[in-house]
Amino acid sequence: MRPCKPTLAFAVSTCFFALPTLAVTTANPKLTPAAGSYHEALSVSIIDATKGAVIYYTTDGTVPTMDSRKYTVPFKIEKSTIVKAFASAPDDTPSAVVTADYAILPRVTATILYSFGVSAANGRYPFAGVIQGSDGNFYGTTAYGGKFDAGTVFQVTPDGTETILHSFGSGTDAALPQAALIEGADGNFYGTTQLGGTHDAGTVFVISRSGKESVLYSFGAYPSDGEEPYAAVTQGNDGNLYGTTVYGGAAASSVGTVFKVTLTGTETVLHSFAVIQGDGIEPYAGLIQASNGDFYGTTVNGGANRFGTIFRITPEGDESVVYSFRGGTADGSGPFASLLEGKNGNFYGTTYDGGAGTGGTVFKWTLAGKETVLASFVASGTGGGPAGAYPYAALIKGKDGNLYGTTEYGGADQAGTAFSVTPGGDESAIYSFGSSNVSFSGPNGLIQGRDGNLYGTTANGGAHGGGVLFKLNHVEASTTP
Repeated sequence: MRPCKPTLAFAVSTCFFALPTLAVTTANPKLTPAAGSYHEALSVSIIDATKGAVIYYTTDGTVPTMDSRKYTVPFKIEKSTIVKAFASAPDDTPSAVVTADYAILPRVTATILYSFGVSAANGRYPFAGVIQGSDGNFYGTTAYGGKFDAGTVFQVTPDGTETILHSFGSGTDAALPQAALIEGADGNFYGTTQLGGTHDAGTVFVISRSGKESVLYSFGAYPSDGEEPYAAVTQGNDGNLYGTTVYGGAAASSVGTVFKVTLTGTETVLHSFAVIQGDGIEPYAGLIQASNGDFYGTTVNGGANRFGTIFRITPEGDESVVYSFRGGTADGSGPFASLLEGKNGNFYGTTYDGGAGTGGTVFKWTLAGKETVLASFVASGTGGGPAGAYPYAALIKGKDGNLYGTTEYGGADQAGTAFSVTPGGDESAIYSFGSSNVSFSGPNGLIQGRDGNLYGTTANGGAHGGGVLFKLNHVEASTTP
């Protein structure tokens, strides 16, 4: 501002004032194509409406800064990616950060490798998924069928040839397996059955690749023992087997246990769940041993809000509830599935109910105790929305960085779906089970095979009505933008 001074002619003061400069915000950049799900690699452009602005962006989901990459030309993305960008013009305030979540999804077709129930001696109704053994073959269990109609252990080759390795139910043998197998460090397979054994309260069993089976431990051996394991065991870093039972335990309420079984058959109850004091109850899911050495699992009920929990337990048996689900539309409820630990140290899982769509959720939980709902499934009067509803099984992490899982209902025929969720929470069905496609329904959990395809089982459908082992051909996205 220049000082006032009088003019000579009129002795009138003439003043010049500097007006304050109003802050101008740079326009938000625009990303094209729009965020969403695609089946091909993309060429992404970032457009800014403010002349002379510089655009900064990231492709790893972090918030960009002035030190981030400057946008100059369109760039290619070939896998699911979160792009964040902002613009900054000289003398102006930088724009807000805009985000686009691109899901690059495979084109999926289904193939039935094997249909169960071809004869009375064949297995029927697999209630769990399969594993791919170190020999490349697929191994799993059926809950019924076999010589005694008490379930089987089967092997299926990649070309679809099936062999019954063992029929359960003879005498005090195991019976009614509900869970998948694991391959132990010794090359044998280990699993659980809901019933059977000396006390008909379930077992932990071992079976060799050639089909020699024996019961390692029979539950219900003493009043405070666990009963009826529904989930697979996991082999700890110490070589022992760890798992859960839905019922039994020292508490009078008999709402489940965490157990340890040595490979020689010695069992220890590490924790008995109880209705009182906010503990979880009824763990239908198995355990995972996290990178910190502790085990983590879920209970379908209990906790501070009675909608289920995530719990931690040390190998010595020190247990604590680390998260209580809140239910309603803000959070999920009723987790039936085990957790998945990501490379980032976060845990991922599903709840059967709750969420904004009331049809279950996919969630993320951190060791700091924070839970985030990544995706919510939509329930409807007929079962579920197009993307599926009521996820019962655990998630897997695909080689493309996405999470994959299944829902029990929903999809085109209300027979369940296979779905994917990107790291940013973009959820979509990649396959709908039922009559509109290959006719089978009730999908269990998925695995990703060595060939990159997704494999799983259904409890129903197929040529003989006893369920199927299927392959979802995981065709990689085109690299041509």
